Amino acid sequence: MMKKIFCLLSLSLALAGATANAQNGIRKVDFKNFTYQVANGEEKETVKVTDGEYSRTSADDPFYFTVTDISYGDLDGDGQEEAIVRTRLNTGGTGNFTNGQIFTLKNGKPVILTEFEGGDRAYGGLAGANIANGALTVERYAPGEGGANCCPEYVETTRYKWDGAALRQLSDSTTRELYPATRISFQKGKTLSIFIVKLAKYERKRFVVGARAGQTLLVSTSAEPANAISYSLFKGDGVVTDGSNGIIVKLKANGDYVFDLNNSTENNLSVSATVAIEK
Repeated sequence: MMKKIFCLLSLSLALAGATANAQNGIRKVDFKNFTYQVANGEEKETVKVTDGEYSRTSADDPFYFTVTDISYGDLDGDGQEEAIVRTRLNTGGTGNFTNGQIFTLKNGKPVILTEFEGGDRAYGGLAGANIANGALTVERYAPGEGGANCCPEYVETTRYKWDGAALRQLSDSTTRELYPATRISFQKGKTLSIFIVKLAKYERKRFVVGARAGQTLLVSTSAEPANAISYSLFKGDGVVTDGSNGIIVKLKANGDYVFDLNNSTENNLSVSATVAIEK
């Protein structure tokens, strides 16, 4: 009886060890010091990164390649983790093109299982990617009404399943706002509101207030120094001028006015914000 128990225990330990090795195998690969095949126009270029970066600074052929993120999960259901490697490429202009590669182990060596495309900043740039419950979830940036490449307004989330040969989209993509606006309301008979705003480093928060043509919108904060927060009118027909620690907006139409407060520092801020409507 003891011998049977010992054999069963040994088998359980062996299976547990095999599972742990399978799960940890891909994690031993140093993707920050690795050789990649990178699409550069219609051709692919072999690039070896050191500490996650490769650069070529020649004036006629600049090339900057960066590994931005690595995450893990079992995509193909074989009990072994795959590695998602997200990268960014710049070839000297303003464009920063992101891409995703998924690596698996074959005969103990990392090989590409598949890839998923990103884009240039607000136009499809990768915001995140992860594998959970056998499905790949990819987040991509999307522009707002203005269509500015620099400034995404939405994140589109798409889920995929590996069918043994390619990624297959599971359902329609979903969209969420990056900066949902908080509506400011005034107490009855009041045209001024004071409230606390907490901003993490480089964080942006958006607010909306209803007003009428001919009125003036005043937005300010207690931020110190004064340039710790930048202010901008995101939506609404108005003439904007700088104010004391804020902005002054002469309103030209009835309706909602949307403005942003953006933390321009590397510090977390907690400030008092004042919003007023003057006739």
